[in-house]
Amino acid sequence: FFPIFKLLTLFHFLSAEGPNDKEDLLLVLTKVELKLWGTCDWNPAKIPMCIKNFNKFLPAMGVANDTFSSQNMTQLNTIDEQKSNFVCAPRGAAGMGMLTDHGLKMHGWDDEDYETTHNAGRGPVFYQFRNFLLQNLGISSRHLSGPPFKLLFSRFSSNTRGRVVGFGKQEVVLKKSFSPEELQVSSCRMSDMTLYDQANITSDAAIFVTVVGGGAMTATFLPYGSSLIAIYESKGGRKRNKETNRPARLDWDVLNHASHIRVHWLPIETFDHPASINFFRDLVRHELIIIKSLI
Repeated sequence: FFPIFKLLTLFHFLSAEGPNDKEDLLLVLTKVELKLWGTCDWNPAKIPMCIKNFNKFLPAMGVANDTFSSQNMTQLNTIDEQKSNFVCAPRGAAGMGMLTDHGLKMHGWDDEDYETTHNAGRGPVFYQFRNFLLQNLGISSRHLSGPPFKLLFSRFSSNTRGRVVGFGKQEVVLKKSFSPEELQVSSCRMSDMTLYDQANITSDAAIFVTVVGGGAMTATFLPYGSSLIAIYESKGGRKRNKETNRPARLDWDVLNHASHIRVHWLPIETFDHPASINFFRDLVRHELIIIKSLI
């Protein structure tokens, strides 16, 4: 949804200030002959999952599910039974091109993804997008507050082999190392929660810990000045669908340019080792010092 938001705000079709200032928005999905990688058209077997995701996430764009349409299936009510595949409007925007969050990159799977940046200068836009989504969901644009500050583990945010992590050891160590008056440590499984609850619980978190992948995008809702600790596979890289044994810092370009958060990348292979857990605890302590200075 970020490239749609960027496209509409670019041409002043949508205000970044919130739903009260925006015009009625009708999203029309247009299928093209060239199937884009990772989209619903890429693999027909994933269409049911895509429909489920659309129904879950469309409200965050301020769009009702029953108005979402395509050029082959208009859902506009008509007086008679005659329908057209064309939708008429006084103004419209089409195409996303390089407005997408990855451009020509492969999400961080390939070494070439780190040779150039795609989202440089988009930091303020990512924060505007965050606030826009929250307001559409009926959640106030929260800021950091504390002490106590909130640290949230996103448990089992990925079901991909090699990225299934529950953070049990890390949660125990933090609860022993910090008093509840300084740091409130909690964990949840986002896939079991509604979009509203996901956004609500994340929107005031000071520190968010998650494994990279689609589930990490809940970090979009983090407040200004917060910290994201992203756990990645140091040998999970792929090129042309073949393993390269190189790092796979998925969404590296996006997360590192979201200027309202600080991002730290830690390898998953050693994350449960005692030395790594101690480092993680010290990193949390370091982040708390910075966060306290921002209050």
